[in-house]
Amino acid sequence: MIGIYVNHTSKFKRNTGIQRCLRSTGRSLNQLGESIAPLVWEKETNDFALASKADLRNLSHWNGPPIESWDLQFPPSSSWLLIFELISGPYQPTQEKLFELSKKYGWSIAGIFHDAIPLKWSGISAEYHSIYMKGLVNYDLVLPISKNVRKELENFWTSKGLVFKDHIAHLPLPAEVSGFPRQMPDLNQIKNCFDGKLNILCVSSLEKRKNHLALFKALAWLSAQGKCNYHLQLVGWANDPSVLESVQRSKSLGLDIDWDVNADDEALFKYYQFCHFTFYPSLEEGYGLPVLESLWLGRPCFANLNLPVVMDDNHQGGYMTFNTNDWHLIAIALSALQEDTKILLELQKELLDRKLNTWNDYSRSILTYIKKKDL
Repeated sequence: MIGIYVNHTSKFKRNTGIQRCLRSTGRSLNQLGESIAPLVWEKETNDFALASKADLRNLSHWNGPPIESWDLQFPPSSSWLLIFELISGPYQPTQEKLFELSKKYGWSIAGIFHDAIPLKWSGISAEYHSIYMKGLVNYDLVLPISKNVRKELENFWTSKGLVFKDHIAHLPLPAEVSGFPRQMPDLNQIKNCFDGKLNILCVSSLEKRKNHLALFKALAWLSAQGKCNYHLQLVGWANDPSVLESVQRSKSLGLDIDWDVNADDEALFKYYQFCHFTFYPSLEEGYGLPVLESLWLGRPCFANLNLPVVMDDNHQGGYMTFNTNDWHLIAIALSALQEDTKILLELQKELLDRKLNTWNDYSRSILTYIKKKDL
């Protein structure tokens, strides 16, 4: 049996990257015949407990595991505890308690490590994340989501004098959007796209490192040049009031921008079908899942050249990268797209030929690593 720690995701009303990872992997592990148990943390007992029916209902949203797919019994000895969420902060078990309980129950622990980004923040977030990253050295298996993230974690351990052996291997995330079949691009849509507006989709939470402001500046410049045949659709929750203010300010200036804060996967799918390409200007990510998800849903993506997903992918096609730190470079790229349909057509053609991994592929890899550790 595999216990999946679902404490935050079972109650959180959004579906960010970590939540999508947990939901999609849980769904695919069940499809592959694995018995999965949902575990949460109870502060009152200072112990693990099985998730409630309300928790399971929330987990089933966004194409997560169906309520009836979970095995509602406590994982027996020799089970694995799979942790996607960050074990940090005052509402989580301490690392010492985590290892104490795993030893008590006879579980092995596998952790999916997403990024070291909070270390670059000031205050308590960095402190909690540092404690979490130190604790990972004692897990039985650690699977960072990119080569870059693995390097950051190993460098962190070395800087803290922590000794690690062979329990770490990077495992890139797949492209599949769980619950939706892969969409092949419609080349005719691109050929005819300039009969109306160039429809751009940007999927990400509203926070500073996602770099929305540079995109808004680029669109303002295009508008000032009379190149107004675009529409930008934003999808994501507001995680920073200052970024929300920049959205509102940009709209007040007349920029053609809409924002959907509560899009479910069905609405998101429609936005992908309506857009001509996606734009992901984020300055820093542990991976950059929206880039591959865009390709899965048949739309080229324009993104920062420094994203780990780009470096791990070895440019197999379907996206274009450049330095999104500079808003003027974004403006130049968008201007070129308005003037030349061949750029998008070529990216669409690349999508027809490339392989994209599924969550079943990803889950099989997790199971392979777990079985190796069990030998």
